[in-house]
Amino acid sequence: MRQRQENNHIVDLLFVLGLFFVFTISALFLILIGSGVYKNTVDKMDRNFDTRTAFAYVTEKIRQSDVSDSVSVEDFDGHRALVLKEVFDDVSYSTYLYEDGGYLKELFAASDNALTADAGQDILPVLGFQIAQKRENLLQVQLTTASGNYTFYVSTRCNHTNR
Repeated sequence: MRQRQENNHIVDLLFVLGLFFVFTISALFLILIGSGVYKNTVDKMDRNFDTRTAFAYVTEKIRQSDVSDSVSVEDFDGHRALVLKEVFDDVSYSTYLYEDGGYLKELFAASDNALTADAGQDILPVLGFQIAQKRENLLQVQLTTASGNYTFYVSTRCNHTNR
């Protein structure tokens, strides 16, 4: 009779250990699946953030400079650039937004300075940035990021020139 009780205890112990093993393996698989989903979600959020930030940055720069003859699309050192002109203390300054070396860059300088595209400050990583004046008060911006190609339009309120 004692041997039968020992066999029952061994079977009970093996059942509990097996159940614990199955629970542990299930928990590990759940953690691995959850970490993969979390990583994918964070990657998508980062790509969307870069794209939304680039849209907002370009749009806000245009809005800040939206006065007569201050916004134009020009060639700058081999790049098509958005040029925003301002006058401070009777000195004309230009802000250039363009893509160079995988970055959206900004360069602020006196209009008569002969600077190159390398002098610009890196703003955001982008694969491509193109801008065109579609109509008198309509700019088309094409942006290529790691998450895809995007086109948006910015309507201005003042008359602009395309040089």
